[in-house]
Amino acid sequence: MQRRGAQAKRREMSSQCDPTSDTRHPTPDQCVSALYRSALQRWVWDGMIALALTLAFVLLYTLTLFPGIGGGDTAELQRVCATLGVAHSTGYPLYTLTGWLWQQLLPIGLPAWRINLFSAVAAAITLGGMYWLNRMLGHARGIALAASAALGLSLTFWEQATHAEVYALASLLQVALMLALLGWRERQLPFWLIGLVIGLNLAHHRLILLMLPGVVGFVLLTRLPRWRELAVASGALVLPCLLYLSIPWRVPPWEDGWQVLRSYMSSDMVWQWLQPERLWAEMPGRPWELISTLVLPQFLIVGAILALLGTVRLLVSDRALATLVLSSYICFFGFSSAYYVDDIAVFLGGAHVLQAMLIASGATWISQWLPQRMRPLVALGLLALPLALFVINRPVLAQLNTSAHEGYARQLLGYPLPPQSLLYGDGFTIESLRYLQAVEGLRTDIELAWHVHEQRIRDVLAQDRSVYLLHFAPQLPLNQQPEGPFLRVTSEPLHLPANADVRWDDHLQLSGFRLDPGPYRAGAQVPIMLQWQVDAAPAQAYIAFVHIVDSNDQLWAQQDRPPAGVPTNQWQPGQVYHDLYTPQLPADVPPGRYQVLFGWYQYPSLQRLSRLPPQASDTAMLGWIDVVP
Repeated sequence: MQRRGAQAKRREMSSQCDPTSDTRHPTPDQCVSALYRSALQRWVWDGMIALALTLAFVLLYTLTLFPGIGGGDTAELQRVCATLGVAHSTGYPLYTLTGWLWQQLLPIGLPAWRINLFSAVAAAITLGGMYWLNRMLGHARGIALAASAALGLSLTFWEQATHAEVYALASLLQVALMLALLGWRERQLPFWLIGLVIGLNLAHHRLILLMLPGVVGFVLLTRLPRWRELAVASGALVLPCLLYLSIPWRVPPWEDGWQVLRSYMSSDMVWQWLQPERLWAEMPGRPWELISTLVLPQFLIVGAILALLGTVRLLVSDRALATLVLSSYICFFGFSSAYYVDDIAVFLGGAHVLQAMLIASGATWISQWLPQRMRPLVALGLLALPLALFVINRPVLAQLNTSAHEGYARQLLGYPLPPQSLLYGDGFTIESLRYLQAVEGLRTDIELAWHVHEQRIRDVLAQDRSVYLLHFAPQLPLNQQPEGPFLRVTSEPLHLPANADVRWDDHLQLSGFRLDPGPYRAGAQVPIMLQWQVDAAPAQAYIAFVHIVDSNDQLWAQQDRPPAGVPTNQWQPGQVYHDLYTPQLPADVPPGRYQVLFGWYQYPSLQRLSRLPPQASDTAMLGWIDVVP
C-alpha cells in the first residue's frame, strides 16, 4: 500500500513539472531532474540577492562608519581588540579574539577604524542571513528583501553597525541560530549545529539566554531529538564556551585571572542593574516609555502594524515558529524593561531582529488576500519602509558619527600635564585616553581613573604628584581650580569665602559661593563655586544657570545644567551640596565690568523659580568680574 502511494505521489509530481519539456508525459526521473533544476535556480537567485544585499550594506555602513576612536565601551573594545586584552564583564571572548584576528588580517586603516569596520561587516552579513531566513519561511523575494533592508536601516541597528560594539555580531549569531533551527526542521541541517550556534552566542553575549525558552518550545513542537543528537549538541554547545578560558591569561598581571573569570561567569554586574521590583512599581509607565521612545521609532507605525499582523499569521499557521519568535520577543522586552542602564536601547536589538521577521510575515499575509497579479505591489509598497527609515535616520547618523570626541581626547593628552599625574574623569572619556595610551603610546606616564577616591588623592598629593579632574567632584572636600581643560586638585580644603542665604521656591537655598573677580580675558572660563542646602526635599529635578551680563543686561556667557552628582529632587535636609560652574567668555566680549547672576528653572517648561521672599528679580547677583583686553 505504501509503495503504491509513493508511486502515485511521483506521478502527481511528474504531471506538474517541467512545462517546457517536449515529452507529453514526463517520467518521474525527468520530474525530479526538473525540480532539482528549479530549486537550484532559486538558490542561485536567492544567493545572488543575499550577496548583493550584504555588499550594498557593507558599502553603506562603511560610508557612514564612525571615523575613529570612540568613547566608553566602544573605545574599550577598540583597545582590547588591538592589544588582545580583556573587556568588561562578561569579557566577550569570541568578540575580542575574532576582533583581534580581524585587525591582524586587515592591513588598512588605524586599529580603531578597523574594529569599527568589523561591526559593519558583521551587521551586513546579518542582513544577508535575514534575507535567507525570510525566504526559508516562504516570503516572496521582494518582501524578504524589503524587511531585511528595513532592519538594516533602523536606527539602533544602523548605529551599532558603525561602531566597535558587540551587538552587530550578537545579531549575526541570533540570525544564525534561527537559520539552524529552520534548517533542522526541514531536515537539511543536523541538530548538533543548533548546539554549536548557541555555544557561540554564549561565548559572545549572554542575551541569547533570553531566546532559550523559545528554542526549547520550537524543538518540542517540531519533533523530539534522539538522545544521541542531544548528547552531540550538548558537546557542541560547550566547545565554544571554552573560549572563556582565555580570560585568565589575558588579564593584567596584577589581577587574579581566575577570580576575574569567576566574576565574569557569574555575571555579577548584571544583577546590579536588574531591578524587577522597580519595574513593578513603575508599571505601566516604564514599558510604555520603552515602546514609545525605542520600539515604535525603529520601524515606524507601519512596521508596528505589519508586525502585529505577522504575529496573528504565525499564531494561526505555525505554532512552533510563533513560540520561538513571540516568547523570545517577550523575554527581550521584559528584560530590557527591568534592566535600568543608560544604554538600554542596545538591549532591545534582539527584539528588533524578531520584529523584522514579523514585518515580513505581516506583509505576506496581506499579499495572500490579494489576487495573484497584485501581490508584487505589496513588496513594492513595503520598500517604502526602508526608504523612509533611510531619509529619517541618515542625518542622525551623520551627527553621531563624527571625530569630535577623538579630537577632544587627543587635546586632553596633548595638554602639558606634569609627569606621573593622576587624572580622574568619566568612564566615557577615560576609555578613549586609555586607547591612546595602550595603542598609540601617548602619555603612558599619566595614571587614569574614574572613581574619585579621597584618600587615594591625598596619598598622591603627599608624594608631590599632581592630581587633575575632568569634572568637578562635589564629594571631594579639597580645592579644585580650573587649569586648562582640567580642574587641578590641591591639598587645601574646599573653602567658600562668601556666605549667602538666598532662597527660592521648593526649598532651594544658596548658602555660599566663591567668585574670583578676575581680571579675565576673552575666551577664558570663569570659575564659580556654589553651595546649596534644602530644608525639605524639592519636588523636581531643576536646572541651575549662571549668566554673565553687562550693565545693559545683555547676556555674554552662560552655563545651564543640573547640579553635579545628585539631582535636586533627591537632595536631603541637612546635607550640603557643591558644584563648580565655568561659563566661558566669548572671543568677542568687550573689556569692562560684568555681573554674575544665578538662578533656577524647570525643564522642559523653562519656567524660572521665584525668590523667597518675593523679589523683583528671580536671580541672585553673585558679584562682578573684570574683563581686560
